[in-house]
Amino acid sequence: SSRLSSSGGRLGPAPCPLCGPLPPPSRSGAALCSFCVTKAFSQMKLAVFCRQALLALALPSSSVVVATDEAMEVTLSVDDECAASSQVAPGSSACALNALQLQARKASTAAASTPEPSSAADDADEGTDAVNEGSSIMPVAKGDATGVPIQDLGADELDRVQAQAEEEREERELQNELFPANTSTIDGVATAMSVSSLCATRPWKGGPGSSKCFCELAQNSGCSNSGCSCPQGCLGITWNHPSTVTFKNKARAHGCSPSTVLLTSPRSYFRDTNDLKQAWGGSCMVGVLTSLLLDSWNTYQTTVAAKPVWQCFHSPRIASVSYLHIQTFCFEGDFHGMPTGNPNVAYCVKMSSASEAEKKAQEMAHKLR
Repeated sequence: SSRLSSSGGRLGPAPCPLCGPLPPPSRSGAALCSFCVTKAFSQMKLAVFCRQALLALALPSSSVVVATDEAMEVTLSVDDECAASSQVAPGSSACALNALQLQARKASTAAASTPEPSSAADDADEGTDAVNEGSSIMPVAKGDATGVPIQDLGADELDRVQAQAEEEREERELQNELFPANTSTIDGVATAMSVSSLCATRPWKGGPGSSKCFCELAQNSGCSNSGCSCPQGCLGITWNHPSTVTFKNKARAHGCSPSTVLLTSPRSYFRDTNDLKQAWGGSCMVGVLTSLLLDSWNTYQTTVAAKPVWQCFHSPRIASVSYLHIQTFCFEGDFHGMPTGNPNVAYCVKMSSASEAEKKAQEMAHKLR
């Protein structure tokens, strides 16, 4: 500010209390006065407060969009507090704003030189899509129809599947001629059944789950007027025998080929092996077991393959269907935890010929007891 003389004239700017007389009014004079104020604040030990306040003002905010690099450079080059920095002693804190401005300038330069995030992730996604698309386009052999439902096959594919089936049938017929399976009946089966005719006429007494379906397939008198509750129907499902019926299991065996599993149930109703063991004082056991073993063996040999088989009953503790049935599958494979020596899981015997049926029935009866 200026002083007035005794005559009313202006004497020039008032001397600064810290730096003495000031030059004529100018931008540099104003800056020098501001410098003196900053120095005074510093001497009052407010430098820390000033630095924090000035840092908040000087550093660019991430929420502020700078129009151009040139505008940022002009802003940072304005040195309001340290225009007369040459008059400040080295090491003084009076020019803290200048240091902050320089730091902001460096930060701005570094930010400008940092490349924007690349679209590597997008490129990777596009590459993955390309791989997935490419994996669905691949030439295969003309006869390759693995996993394709028969109704989805084309004319050429159907012809090839039929030809393969005929070739497989011829090979099996030749094998059966060279190594005929023993499918003859054995003495004692009819006699065993006739000894206790009541064993062949026990009616189904009702039960949960699929037991009614098994009853219908067996044509048991307990469900003769109930129609058909089997999801797959009741016609064309079974191979019929005098005292038993055989049908394919939906599930397949593991570790062998063919992997077909056959189920054989008596026409007479027995809930499980415990029920068979207790019926009529146990007099039904050997006869029913012999029929089941023989009929399942013969059916497997003629409809699946001429080879040894496992014959198994699940333990009553884990049997899923409350209608007695024996499961027949390839001897080199396994099915639902069978074969096993654990009676809590199943009872199994291995058959290699029809002539073993009665002997194996005795063996099975011994295990059930």
